[in-house]
Amino acid sequence: MKKILLKLKEWVLTPFDPKHEKVVYSVCITSVIFMALITWMSFSNTSAKLSILKEKVRLELVLEEQNNHITDLNTLVRKQSDLIKEQDGHLTEVFDLATEQGMILRKKEDELNEIKSALYIKTIYYSALVEYMKKIGEWPPKIKPPLDPDNITEAQSNETKTKLQKARASSQVVVWRKTAN
Repeated sequence: MKKILLKLKEWVLTPFDPKHEKVVYSVCITSVIFMALITWMSFSNTSAKLSILKEKVRLELVLEEQNNHITDLNTLVRKQSDLIKEQDGHLTEVFDLATEQGMILRKKEDELNEIKSALYIKTIYYSALVEYMKKIGEWPPKIKPPLDPDNITEAQSNETKTKLQKARASSQVVVWRKTAN
């Protein structure tokens, strides 16, 4: 066994023999340079991968935030669309109501014009009647008014209302007959 150990020692110490000194040093220096170069490339590659990974994570966060904003905006747009549809329905109702009111106003205006026309005709008749009564000497009338304002009973009041309604109805008939001709 001693022989094997001596042989092993010789093999280990042979490269360090002074005649191989330059080769040993150049192999060591070259090995150190290549190890440093490999380590530097490994670190530079790792740092590039880390910067790319950090940028990817940052972009994913920005993308997620933008997706959240887009979702919020879509929700807001849907709510505004629903509100606009609701307001459109209300505006349609208001427009229909305004149209209906306009038709009612025109109808009432026509009725008012008819009443004005009837009143004008009555005024002409009463003026003609007063002129006629003046010609025959019966103006002012010498009869007592049909109602005493101090002693109006409910029956007289109802009777007066009925007469006024009949007079209105007959004057409207007269106006309608005159306008028909």
